[in-house]
Amino acid sequence: RARRTLGGAATVEQSAAGYRLAVGPGDVDALRFEGLVGQGDVAAALTLWRGPALADAGDFAEPFARRLDELRLEATVTLFSQELDQGTARVGELEALAAEHPLHERLAGLLMRALAATGRPAQALAAYEALRARLADELGIDPGPPLQAVHLEVLRGEVDRKSTRLNSSHIT
Repeated sequence: RARRTLGGAATVEQSAAGYRLAVGPGDVDALRFEGLVGQGDVAAALTLWRGPALADAGDFAEPFARRLDELRLEATVTLFSQELDQGTARVGELEALAAEHPLHERLAGLLMRALAATGRPAQALAAYEALRARLADELGIDPGPPLQAVHLEVLRGEVDRKSTRLNSSHIT
């Protein structure tokens, strides 16, 4: 029955240990996702994502699921960064993602850049201060040099507004 459902006799192999699925790396979304991220095609990689990683795989898969979730977050941040560099600021989505990951400095820096680029430097500075306080309270550390550099750019008004490309249709 499994062979019939999954595509033929060659899909399910029998061995001394039992049965196993005979699939290639291109048949497994998680492996395709990792490959596309590794190639730098984060937009295509993220289209493969549908719900929580390995949700039905059981407790043994938790470390793998956590690693995939972290890779997904980094891919999402990379995509938003690329879009911001091209003039698209998805501020609402960045704010939601930053709320889910309140200690993620790269994400906070991206949110700050997006806020400043859309004419909201005061909100960008408030986001920095909120993260700085959270890092100090929870971890006893200061923001790292990359986030401090973004903070300084916002303070100096050096964030590129790309005003000809950042219009209301791009801002969410």
